[in-house]
Amino acid sequence: MGTGGTLSSVDPTTANQFNPRDPLNLAIPLGISVEDVTAYIARAREAAKISEQDHIIDIFNELSKQVHPLALGNVYRQHTRIRMLATNLLKSHMKGEKNEAKVTQIVEIMTEKLYTHAFH
Repeated sequence: MGTGGTLSSVDPTTANQFNPRDPLNLAIPLGISVEDVTAYIARAREAAKISEQDHIIDIFNELSKQVHPLALGNVYRQHTRIRMLATNLLKSHMKGEKNEAKVTQIVEIMTEKLYTHAFH
């Protein structure tokens, strides 16, 4: 990437046979944004100031009533995978222990803190 290059968020959407169906065409599974699932849980924790594990389990149980548990498992796998890929790509150019914290920070920003692909 050159000096004029820009990066956008890394936010995969996953789809498999266990995803919810499009109500307008039941043959088509809806995509699930990996970061939307993690944001839902984070927002629920934040809004209700939830810290006890039992309440977090309740939130997750409510989510799994809407989204099949195997689809949520796929979301988790993609969540882990995308962070591993981003980390490995950055480490191929930012070598050494001195860059570990910076790599971690960039991965966090690119996967969790950029909410759009729009260039500003």
